[in-house]
Amino acid sequence: MLDAARIGPKSQVLDVGTGTGDTAVLAAERVGPTGRVIAIDASAEMLNVAAESARASGLDHIEFRQMDGGKLALEPGSVDAVIGRHSVQFLDDWPAPLTGFHQVLRPGGRLSFVVWGRTTENPFMALPVEIPKQLGWPPVSAAAAPFSLGDGQRLRQQLVTTGFDEVKVERVGFQTRMPADVALANRLDSPMSRAAVNNASAEQREAFQKAIRSALERMRDGDSVLVAGVTLLASATR
Repeated sequence: MLDAARIGPKSQVLDVGTGTGDTAVLAAERVGPTGRVIAIDASAEMLNVAAESARASGLDHIEFRQMDGGKLALEPGSVDAVIGRHSVQFLDDWPAPLTGFHQVLRPGGRLSFVVWGRTTENPFMALPVEIPKQLGWPPVSAAAAPFSLGDGQRLRQQLVTTGFDEVKVERVGFQTRMPADVALANRLDSPMSRAAVNNASAEQREAFQKAIRSALERMRDGDSVLVAGVTLLASATR
């Protein structure tokens, strides 16, 4: 993502949905003291953690602001790059936020972000979406939100329609392992799972948890769970 954004010394970067700030720190290391990173998030709590992380890294050229990434309060043409890792799909009224990204970029500036692919390409991540379907429950849009931009062709067309050039949407596969107990906690405690069982009865919650455990057993390899999936790397030029 950072490579596709062409971030280098002196770059002015906007990090959308910085969360705990690790992407902002990585960008700040690239731009150096002559550059600047504006890291935004809707959560003040997240920004506090991010600011502490930046201080621990000795970086003082990151500016943290509480801001809605879909309603940017920045000067037009004020940044060289806009980045976002697994964040932009949560912005309201998509694809309208793309217009805001386009406006704040200088001519020739770069947009680069990462989102999850389709649910079918991410069997581990998508368990809180797929299990309710298997149980015959009605779909929960909040649970499926992380995968809302998983159609690469549609995403590419949205970028083109907004006015971006050099548009690319690349599939990036990954594979890793998690200890079995960590994998179970990861899926049961995820925001997607909480959304899926938010209005469920005790019996339904028990059925959901049982189904998650059963699915993870099928992904198990020894003491680990094999986690494989696909992300989309979208990049474009203003």
